[in-house]
Amino acid sequence: MTYYLRARKKLKYLTEDPPKATDTNYDDWMSENSMVCTWMWHSMEHSVAANVQFLPTAKKIWE
Repeated sequence: MTYYLRARKKLKYLTEDPPKATDTNYDDWMSENSMVCTWMWHSMEHSVAANVQFLPTAKKIWE
């Protein structure tokens, strides 16, 4: 997963916290975070994905 995300310049979604909701980049960050979460879910067994699908960020899923 890390190679895949690094190749797409999205690795920060596993290592950084989201910006504050008042930050001008918040909506873009959350949109890309959702894309990364989807990639992660699709790489998991269904039973594992079901346990993490409601976590708010890719970083939380990764942890």
